[in-house]
Amino acid sequence: MRIGYAASANAQTMNEIRAALPTWNVNTFAEFFLSKLPHLAHAAKQSWTRVGSNRDKLYADLRSIDGMSVLKPDANFVFCELPPHWPDGDVIASKLLNDRGILIRHNGGKTLQNGKRFLRIASRTEEDNKLLVEALKDIAD
Repeated sequence: MRIGYAASANAQTMNEIRAALPTWNVNTFAEFFLSKLPHLAHAAKQSWTRVGSNRDKLYADLRSIDGMSVLKPDANFVFCELPPHWPDGDVIASKLLNDRGILIRHNGGKTLQNGKRFLRIASRTEEDNKLLVEALKDIAD
């Protein structure tokens, strides 16, 4: 339940804002809620470790797709530029949903230049991620 966004061409200002942010950038409501659940701290850390591991494996597997340009992730999703010979992201997303029941986000219509050539893929379980990568590799064939 986080709301907020900051953008600036002033690198010093952005660095000062980042330095002031907490390690886990959550809003006051979420911070209060989490503070009331200290018995979940160990489980939360295990979950964060598992999510990070699954995301890193997804990143590596996506990089193995010929022509796919994959940005190193810091969040629980991976941002990819499609290979030049592939259809646009909306076509890929529709094909995955219709043929495999896999939902991914394409970036067509976003302010990103040539956004239609990019996918934003949320990391899920290791098994789900494997199915997604296999489906993408089938598209490449």
